[in-house]
Amino acid sequence: MLILDFLASKREAKMNVHDRPVQLPSLWESQTRAAASPAGAASPAGAASPAAGASALSEPQPFDELRLDSPRVAKSIEKLKRKGYFTIPIAPATRELLSAQKFSDAKKLFALAETRAVTLKQTDHMPRAQAGAARILSAIHQRDVKVNPKEFEVRWPGSSGAVGWHTDNRRQSLTCLTTLQGEGTQFVSPETVDKKFGANYQVTGFLAPKEGEAAIAADIRSTKPGKFYFFAAEGLDAPEIPKLVHRAPAGNHRATFMARWTEEK
Repeated sequence: MLILDFLASKREAKMNVHDRPVQLPSLWESQTRAAASPAGAASPAGAASPAAGASALSEPQPFDELRLDSPRVAKSIEKLKRKGYFTIPIAPATRELLSAQKFSDAKKLFALAETRAVTLKQTDHMPRAQAGAARILSAIHQRDVKVNPKEFEVRWPGSSGAVGWHTDNRRQSLTCLTTLQGEGTQFVSPETVDKKFGANYQVTGFLAPKEGEAAIAADIRSTKPGKFYFFAAEGLDAPEIPKLVHRAPAGNHRATFMARWTEEK
């Protein structure tokens, strides 16, 4: 009888371990873990290593892929300087989260002129992305930088979206975006801007090719699905990093994820 009771108690303990719910880290826990991670410890995917004491059995969480290790940060900054942007593949956990953010009446939504958005600022997922943005900006400035999220949301741009060529303004330093539905955001290289664009931003609110759209048709690129695109905004005080000139494509049947961060002064 004693042997049967002992075996039953072991089975019950095993079930309790596997039945425990997975708890997402709080804002404070995420920031503490990010700060405690060794700067040079790299995981196979290039994400920063989890903090000491983190369970080896933890499930991948949304935006884990944005917590970059030091080598990946250095490569990303090199691409920012050379190309005006860098990309990070979206992990399955993040893709599942973003795909789940939907409005119930898409037809009514797409008929609206103004942008509609679902903010993710209050979720436990944002600190992981914020830690990645802070690490990138800290490496650019060679000092510790604290960041605040201006936007962190899934949005459905309306027909009044930013369809003209522009750079993100001085109210933010770093932008991250991806297209979830519809055509990707269009952009041109820094070399194309230097050679083919005029300086009429102050007059029209947008940049414009000196010889018209036909002159840059072959130079226009679009963001691809499945990747986060990072680029600098005018608020980033780093002259060696070009500010990406981009625009929304025509039409309003689009859904995007947008995160933009400002630096604490």
